[in-house]
Formats: sequence, structure tokens, C-alpha cells
Amino acid sequence: MPLFEGLTATMQFPWFLALTIFIANHLYIFYKHGIKFLNLFYVPFVSIYMALLIALIEFFTHMLKSFSLFTRLFANMFSGHMLFSIIGDCILWSGTSTSSAAVFVVTPFVIILSLAIFTLELFVCFMQTYVFLLLTTIYFGSALGGDH
Repeated sequence: MPLFEGLTATMQFPWFLALTIFIANHLYIFYKHGIKFLNLFYVPFVSIYMALLIALIEFFTHMLKSFSLFTRLFANMFSGHMLFSIIGDCILWSGTSTSSAAVFVVTPFVIILSLAIFTLELFVCFMQTYVFLLLTTIYFGSALGGDH
């Protein structure tokens, strides 16, 4: 069990956020365009096979938007948490070492390194929040375009 595991280090929370954005985006598209919402998946004047292929591609494109939000948030936060957990394990190892010289040499280095990693993880947290919100607004802005 990791020493430090935040809410975004689990798969459920970023997936819930991405799924919420997916549902809200499509409800917003339906609110703005009404039944013309289905025109996102249909291109006139093409054969039925090409129309089905285009509809399938459009559906997966909309799904991949949410999957990109989930992947970006989860991978970055999970890697930061795991790195912090590894540094925490090093602190525990240096504290239980039998050699007092190892404790005096390794512990200050590990503490300074853990503070640096924590600062980096805090910066990544703010950056991921900004990127998540930026991509969400881009996806909602693309929903306003009438000529998809």
C-alpha cells in the first residue's frame, strides 16, 4: 500500500470526471441544437455505407475526447503519487537502517528530495487542472459550431 495516495491516483475519480464532462457536453449539444444533434453523426449525399462509417468515426471521436481527459489526468497524477510513495519508502528505509551513518547521510538527502518532488507534484496538479479545464472548454466550444 502506498504511503500517499490521493483521490486522483485512483482510476475511479478521473474516469468519473471525464464521464461527467462527456454527458454534460452531449446534453449541452442537445440543448443548443435540439434534434439537429443527430446531424453530428450524419453527412448528407453519401452512400449508406459511408454514412455508417462516418457516424462510427464521429462517435469514437467524441468518446476519445473524454478518454483523453481521463488518461491525461490519471497518468500524470498517478505517476506523481507513485514517485512520492517511492521517496516515502526511502525515508522509511533510512529510518530503519542499522547503520547510524546511513541515517545521517541518507535522511537529509531523501527529505530534501521528497520536498522537491512534492513541490513538483503540486505544480503538476495545478497544471493538470488548467489543462483539464482548458480542454473541457474547447470541447464545449466545439459543440457550439453548427457546421460539423
